[in-house]
Amino acid sequence: MDKNILRQRKLCRLGGTQIITWNVKRVLGEEQAGRYPNLGKGVRVGVIDTGIDLTHPDLANNVQGGVNFIQTDQPPQDENGHGTHVAGIIGARNSRTGIIGVAPAVSLYAIKVLDKDGLGSMRTLIHGIKWGIDNRMDILNISITGETSSPPELVEIIELATKKGILVIAASGNRGNLRGKGDCVESPARLPSVEAVAALDRQNRRALFSATGPEINIAAPGVQILSTYLDGQYAKMSGTSMAAPHVSGVAALLKCAYPQANNKKLRLLLHRQARRLTSKRMDRLTGAGLVRAWTKRGRV
Repeated sequence: MDKNILRQRKLCRLGGTQIITWNVKRVLGEEQAGRYPNLGKGVRVGVIDTGIDLTHPDLANNVQGGVNFIQTDQPPQDENGHGTHVAGIIGARNSRTGIIGVAPAVSLYAIKVLDKDGLGSMRTLIHGIKWGIDNRMDILNISITGETSSPPELVEIIELATKKGILVIAASGNRGNLRGKGDCVESPARLPSVEAVAALDRQNRRALFSATGPEINIAAPGVQILSTYLDGQYAKMSGTSMAAPHVSGVAALLKCAYPQANNKKLRLLLHRQARRLTSKRMDRLTGAGLVRAWTKRGRV
């Protein structure tokens, strides 16, 4: 198993004012982004990844726990940067400096299953999902991919998570091609009970690297996304890894607004509120379309 990132730009430090990034505005709406600091409060989102920078000023207050399956006697501190970037998209807090995530008051849990090089095993991934089940996560974000085949033990643990009411959201993979042909969605995103996320560019077009296939459920920004990084820094990254946490953030907003909604209801809401990008109800390139927390009828 590997983290799902395409490329990264030079790291940076931000000034003293808060930046509301184009991608967060895209899914929240230009007017709403940053206006509701308590959105997502009480919703538990497990970030199955390389860990989270536990001291990052945009994240520290929102990280409520976690586990390290790489070095089991150590906290789930990120040594790679990928998990921290993902976590910031989901839930960087609204603090007047740095950036703001989609759900800035969400409870984040760092589930470290990949090492400093962004590598892990099927065993650590399964352990991470099992921990999420045992610790009552509402949502699991998996910006990790493997092959197009799914081992029986992975299928089993994903099905258990779904039966326990957890919404599993995963990156679809970066093996897409220029023509958008073929079925190249990777596991675990290709499993039917997982919300498979494609990546869009700033023009709401499918990113050329984004995987395609009938398993695609929804799409979100995934090109040159600015988010949190190691040592209090920020970075721009591209990949379906960056698209998936936008959907996890919106799902957290929906769960907060409708606390009794189960994972099936949340998926239905995600699809209903998405902005269609083609004439089809479900498209093999972008699924139901661009994920949105608000529609013309107003906020969730």
